[in-house]
Amino acid sequence: MSKQLNKKVFLIVIAIIIGIFVCSSGCLGFFSGYVEEAQEMTSADYSISQYKFFIDKYNAVRQIGSQILNADDEINSFKEMYPDPAKWDWKTKEMYQDLTFVRSGYIQQYNKFVSDYNSRMRDLTTNQKWMKPQNYPAELQFYTPDSLITLENNRELLIPSL
Repeated sequence: MSKQLNKKVFLIVIAIIIGIFVCSSGCLGFFSGYVEEAQEMTSADYSISQYKFFIDKYNAVRQIGSQILNADDEINSFKEMYPDPAKWDWKTKEMYQDLTFVRSGYIQQYNKFVSDYNSRMRDLTTNQKWMKPQNYPAELQFYTPDSLITLENNRELLIPSL
């Protein structure tokens, strides 16, 4: 009976030793990942990269918004040159479709950038309020057909504040 007990104790000790080695490389490595991520998220470089993200996205939204307005101007000029769509030949219709296609692409880009901006801002404001950029809006508006965009400073897009 003592041989069986010694054998069981021996197997338990071996299992514990193997468990310690496996856990030290796996479990501790798993938990150290959280520590490293927490350190990274509180570093100055991370804060700067977050702030830079908002500057870049905000400026990209403004630039794409200006391109939408320029596309609107081109479409309006086209409609002035060719006021009666019933008289358009296939080439004219194709030119008009190209202009509206480009405008649609700009709107999609605009809304994608707004979505990225708003998503990241929600993450920051809920989890890390101290990193929220102070000079940028908490949320940008998506471009819709009835969007109101104001212009100042030689066709520079100004996104309305909410």
